[in-house]
Amino acid sequence: MNFVYYNIYFAFILVSVILFIIGFFTTGQNSFSAFVTGFSIIALAIILILVQIFIIIFKNNPNPDFYTFIKIVLNNTGPFIVLLSIIGFLLFIIISNKDKIINNNVSSDFYIFNNISIILLLVQIYIVYSNIKEINANNTNNTNNINYLTKLSKYLIYLIGLLNFISSIILFVILKYYTTDGFTTLQHSL
Repeated sequence: MNFVYYNIYFAFILVSVILFIIGFFTTGQNSFSAFVTGFSIIALAIILILVQIFIIIFKNNPNPDFYTFIKIVLNNTGPFIVLLSIIGFLLFIIISNKDKIINNNVSSDFYIFNNISIILLLVQIYIVYSNIKEINANNTNNTNNINYLTKLSKYLIYLIGLLNFISSIILFVILKYYTTDGFTTLQHSL
């Protein structure tokens, strides 16, 4: 992997971690904006990694048959697609319930499972980052290495992705069925 791309991925990951930390310690519009921006930037970093992988796939296999191509793509991009799916689902949940979150009309469990989802996502990103860092350190001259993740790392990302997906579903259920308006209805009627 090119050193320039590695620095760009690292910068995007670092910025998203900082935004998630800001989101953890703020509320309302600031927290919402920090989370949405953090998810978007981390998705952009993963998309850039996927673009690099596809460039290497097309360079190494100029004319593969369909099944070989699908096998190579799914084997090398599966964990990244899982990450993007979870990030997309979390973005959908948060953006579609923007007003409830900003006005704090959500259950306290929302914040617990939101934090769990973000922490699990950051663990997945750390696994990706540590593998890319190791490959970048070992193969500075070979830019055709397509195996960004070891098998253990791939399966860890899948396992943590499953846990993160379960947490995201719980988050969706909380926002869909357990939102509250507190005592604001009672105060307005008095």
